[in-house]
Amino acid sequence: MKVSYDEFAKNQKNIIGVTTDFDKENSQQEKYTKEIVVKNTTQRFEEIFSNSDVLLFLPGGLGTLAELFSSIEERQINNAKKIILYNYNFFFTPIIEELYKLYKEGFIDVPPSSYMIIESDKEKIIEILKEEI
Repeated sequence: MKVSYDEFAKNQKNIIGVTTDFDKENSQQEKYTKEIVVKNTTQRFEEIFSNSDVLLFLPGGLGTLAELFSSIEERQINNAKKIILYNYNFFFTPIIEELYKLYKEGFIDVPPSSYMIIESDKEKIIEILKEEI
């Protein structure tokens, strides 16, 4: 995650941190241009979504996965924001495989490659972000 912060800061991009009241003590607010504190994770996703140009997902926990699936759903329904998945050490590979299985079995209409960029190389992620923002 540090590489992301550093690259955004180096390119003078805003870094908005969105956290819940519950997680405020773990916030990295010194790295943020702006911090938004919300009451719950649903509001957290809404703030992240409305304040983002693109959605970059790094390996994380349940909150990250919930936000990823919400973003996929928004992308499919509204052709919303671009999704970039940083598949560091193949962290997201089981999820990607499951999404392709859902596509092959007809539960979703389009393959994951049509609505998100999946990349394992951090340098390529940086290049993609520079092009997108």
